[in-house]
Amino acid sequence: MLSKSFITSFLAIAALTATPASAQPLAGIDALAARAATKGAVRVIVGFAEPATAKAAEAAGTAAETERADEAHRLALRGTQRAILASAFGAAASDAAIAGSETAARSVTLMDVVPALAVTVSQDELKRLAADPRVTSIEEDRLSKPTLIQSNAILRMTGTTGAWVKGATGTNRIVAVLDTGVNRNHEFLKFSAAASKVVSEACYNTNDAATFGSHSRCPGGAQQSIAIGSGADCTAFKGCGHGTHVAGIAAGRNSGQNPGEPSRGVAFNAGILGIDVFSRFDHTHSSASCGSGATVDCLLSWSSDQIRAMERVFALRNGIGGRKIAAINMSLGGGSSSGFCDSSDPSYTQVVTKLRNAGIAVVIAAGNESFKGAVGFPGCISTATTVGASSKTTPGNPEKIASYSNMGTPVDILAPGGDFGYPSALGNASLILSSFKGSNVKYDRLAGTSMAAPHIAGVFAAIKSKPSCATKTVAQIENAMKSTGQVINDTRVGGTFARRRVNVAATIAALCP
Repeated sequence: MLSKSFITSFLAIAALTATPASAQPLAGIDALAARAATKGAVRVIVGFAEPATAKAAEAAGTAAETERADEAHRLALRGTQRAILASAFGAAASDAAIAGSETAARSVTLMDVVPALAVTVSQDELKRLAADPRVTSIEEDRLSKPTLIQSNAILRMTGTTGAWVKGATGTNRIVAVLDTGVNRNHEFLKFSAAASKVVSEACYNTNDAATFGSHSRCPGGAQQSIAIGSGADCTAFKGCGHGTHVAGIAAGRNSGQNPGEPSRGVAFNAGILGIDVFSRFDHTHSSASCGSGATVDCLLSWSSDQIRAMERVFALRNGIGGRKIAAINMSLGGGSSSGFCDSSDPSYTQVVTKLRNAGIAVVIAAGNESFKGAVGFPGCISTATTVGASSKTTPGNPEKIASYSNMGTPVDILAPGGDFGYPSALGNASLILSSFKGSNVKYDRLAGTSMAAPHIAGVFAAIKSKPSCATKTVAQIENAMKSTGQVINDTRVGGTFARRRVNVAATIAALCP
């Protein structure tokens, strides 16, 4: 472990020797300034040039080498972060943020992998940041909303020629679920009665009560934690239970199945890394983040917290207890983008790309606004695997694009998401059954691209667990999914896009027979 005196000296030297970037107009700054003027403040992610330590961290081999390289990279980032904060807000605010007192320093969030920081600023403070030659980008810190198992047969997981028989069960793999948290004690999320599938947990939330009504749900109100229990789901707010449902679709396993309960998720032998990225928002706050007429507090997720969570996954890229992380599931989003949004969200794009290059797929839901030519953020990131929803097939009903699913250029693949549009005689049977809050409601049926995405995250874990597929890259697996499976046209009024609904058995046959 590095000494405190060394860390202090390193940060001081890094701050003095940081090389300013060439001054240039920052994209989108005028719109952010106008918003800050109207609302009094805006929350932004501030990017700067990546230090050389990033390449060393990505190239590190053993677990010990990776830890040393990651720590050196983190310290290099802290040097520039300190210099930028001191320039914009003064040395005291900078020191408070570096010391971890984010709430005392304008709700500052410091990234550990991506060269960036997040902060709440006024219009004048935004202008000072934009004038700093070190700053290369300023993007809005967006808010995202939370957006079975009979579907396994549709994916060709089951049967005598299905993926499970071929050895694609998720063994020694992990799916990271970035969501409202995961109930580690749910019966559907255990390897056995005594062993939870949740092999590690974390929490990244934001405290900014005055400006946005945002409160951390992490233990003790801290803005981050990796303690056992830190990634727990909730029951009392709008959105609770979402992460537990998603985790069950990706990797659930029911060792004591009762009638009417699901038996298995897609990668039923995989472990789960549960990360809570959803802060609690006051439904009475003037920002009205919970929506007009809301009567209970709601859960929303800051982009900066999602970035920190993905950085945690990157730090664990060598594995947890012999299991390697195959995919991240992010069933969340908001907004609308007709194309890719890499240039407008460079910090977010960087961490997604780093994970992809490290062999970890970032699977993101396309969104549920019924867009025919657009998807929500962050599904518009080009290096993500973006998932739209197909309806579940039921006798007499052809498979189709689900009525609510966004479709657009960034959509890579389809998976079952459930369908509200089937005849009423089918009732809830057309929705996706999986684990839910627990206690009074163990299982529930939900529909959405939130349900489609974890099918694909589970597929990555299942395929990577098959020995002959273990070395395949994210791009190779994604391309194999895109070239196999059932082609489904968007037959909705105004629909023009067609994509394939994944067929895992066919993907394996094409990729690693």
